[in-house]
Amino acid sequence: MSVTPEYTRSIGPEGATPVERLFAAVTFGTGRNAALALLAEGLGTVSRLGASDERSAVYEEMLETEAAAKAAKKGLHSERPPPPAAVVDLTARDASERARRFLSSLQRHGRVRAVVNFVVNGARLKLSLPKENAHISFSCVGVRCPQCARRDTGAAGEPYGDEALALTRSLAFQRDVEIEVESVDKSGAFLGSLHLPDKRNLSVVLLEQGLASRIPPAADRSACAAELLAAENKAKAASLCVWEKYSESEQEAARAAAAEAARAAEEPTPDD
Repeated sequence: MSVTPEYTRSIGPEGATPVERLFAAVTFGTGRNAALALLAEGLGTVSRLGASDERSAVYEEMLETEAAAKAAKKGLHSERPPPPAAVVDLTARDASERARRFLSSLQRHGRVRAVVNFVVNGARLKLSLPKENAHISFSCVGVRCPQCARRDTGAAGEPYGDEALALTRSLAFQRDVEIEVESVDKSGAFLGSLHLPDKRNLSVVLLEQGLASRIPPAADRSACAAELLAAENKAKAASLCVWEKYSESEQEAARAAAAEAARAAEEPTPDD
């Protein structure tokens, strides 16, 4: 697939500051234009432009393709209602019970091909499973990334949350990946390992970069527990990102103090 920028245009609702957007031609396969392919199947319409507006290099061909789809009554130009969607959507809030029933099937198949549709944060994604004809929510098991900023609410994120999001988007968004599902949480999100196109484990990459931390005991129960621990220790040793203020000696002292407090709490209280 290739993307060829064609022109930019400032777009925005009346009264708001316009945002400049880039318009480009997308080609795939043996040079097929994606816009023409969609129009030919009746899956889109051509935006009507003024005489002075910038336009695609294949604008006239787009109009002709749209007219042919209308004449053939294809897609949205058909007089018949569209067939009901057959995709199983397990990302809805009320789909947690269906997701649990789906779990054994995904576990049985081992590695499953998926396409990343959306990245919620560094370790949480929404995926399409072509073979299973399903949409799922997916989280990297035993790993937590800092929360990123929320554009919809304006809420600020945690330190390095946006960096974790950006890394996962750059590696996985709209890419073919493979997942190994281990369990499902109470919200219906599947937990497991996500293998990138270059076969690396996304959880390991995030931990090595210091953009995530392990969540024991879930991480310790995972099939890749040893890899996760080694990756986190590597980032700690280098004081990367979330570990920039980490001190092993301070952590040891805190653990020793907690253990001593626990022992003291277990000792019997002497009678007065």
